[in-house]
Amino acid sequence: MAAGINKVFSWAKQNLAIVIAFGLFFLSFIWKLFFIVQRDICIDEPFTIFHAQKSLWDIWLLSSQNEPNPPLFLILEHFVIQLFGLSPMAVRFPSLIFTSLTPVFIFLVGRKLFSSVAGITAALLFVFSTQQFYYGLEARTYALLYMAAAASIFFFFCFMAEPRNRKYFWLLILANIVMVYSHYFGWFVIFSEALIVLLRWKNKILVRRWILNTVVQIILYAPMWVVMAQQLLISGKGTWIDPPLPRDYYIEMAKMLNGMVAFNLILCILIATTLYYLYVNHNLRVFNWNHLYLVLLFFVPYTIMFFVSFRMPIFLNRYILFGSVSLYLLVGGIFGALAQNLGRLKYVPLFLLLIVSFVSLKILPTTVYFRDVQQSVAKVKSLQSDECLVVIHAFPGREGFAYYYNRALFSQPYVFDSLLRINNILPVWGVNEFKENVSKFSFKRIVYYQDGSLFYDPSNTIYKYLDSAYHKTDSVFFEQCFYVTAFDVCPTPAK
Repeated sequence: MAAGINKVFSWAKQNLAIVIAFGLFFLSFIWKLFFIVQRDICIDEPFTIFHAQKSLWDIWLLSSQNEPNPPLFLILEHFVIQLFGLSPMAVRFPSLIFTSLTPVFIFLVGRKLFSSVAGITAALLFVFSTQQFYYGLEARTYALLYMAAAASIFFFFCFMAEPRNRKYFWLLILANIVMVYSHYFGWFVIFSEALIVLLRWKNKILVRRWILNTVVQIILYAPMWVVMAQQLLISGKGTWIDPPLPRDYYIEMAKMLNGMVAFNLILCILIATTLYYLYVNHNLRVFNWNHLYLVLLFFVPYTIMFFVSFRMPIFLNRYILFGSVSLYLLVGGIFGALAQNLGRLKYVPLFLLLIVSFVSLKILPTTVYFRDVQQSVAKVKSLQSDECLVVIHAFPGREGFAYYYNRALFSQPYVFDSLLRINNILPVWGVNEFKENVSKFSFKRIVYYQDGSLFYDPSNTIYKYLDSAYHKTDSVFFEQCFYVTAFDVCPTPAK
């Protein structure tokens, strides 16, 4: 028995990197698994789940229609739904896997560029990130994008060190293709990697192999080039996102590290380190070329997206968050270098950073992207009478409503609209559409379900019309943007 335990410890000591990698994966996986069904399926998740039930061909075509992202995540969700169903646990499980693999790749990059300490620090910054915790448990493409970005960076540096290595050549292609088929913004990572190759232009073998590698990626992405151009033209006409303010450049960066406290702590340590180098110890070695590479990988996409957003707003946390992988690695690299230069105090800044990051972590806060869909739909059901019309505004709220109203109805994407009408459910874009269609239904009560409708109709015209034409009997608000109101038919004609 003792001999067996000794063998295990001996193997673990010899393969410490593998042990750490598995430890990071299971830390993220088990911890986040407890929260996977805490939030209702909401916001963009119902749209993703709904369309993932369609045929693979229709999923592919969706990217050229009203889905702004490439189809890879939807395709993966399609097979998950086929195998495991539509429960929140099932549809979010792929994202949980992806977000748990991401710190593994981050650790491997940090270990390769700096040290195991740097890799662990960077990986834990990811695990303790409020934003990453949220998107890691969302049935959308973002957890896949962030994982692919981390994998791309890892295999890129492996390829850069050994450009003749066929394994790294193809693994880099695989990671990048997964990344850009997850989201178009993945090309920012590839562009930043190209800048790093340019810095190594004297390495002719690297440059030639990288060009070949990129050509293969361009060919493999051929089906999406026209679609991406179409999406760019659409976004060029304006997006629903507001242009950023100058301070947002600083604020969004701070949010990646859970806010101003951790971010300002890092800045203070950097300033203190610089002053120590300038005035006390000129032999202090903190920065090297690898730090510069990570600066490019983070600041190039981040800065481009910031300035582009003044004309074509795309500076949104989930869009820019792929860059946080490089930011965590940069911070981990700096703190790892400090650990080699501060003697007995070498781990103090590191522990201070991680403690601040952990304490400032907010797990799925109700103040951010929280939607009480399930309770709002339950209220609709409680207000329904024998002859009742359910009116949904805004129109995109129909999938989220149906998911909790009737899962069997939700699971029929090809006859969904007709099933809604059969069940006396009318989703509308505006008051005119309501007036045009209301006469097609027989009812004595209207239950008006508002899902963020004030975003589409700030004047609340549908509600005002219903309030003037019918008799309001009940109205309840649910976090963060749901109103459920019951109107009974008046004995007098509607105005």
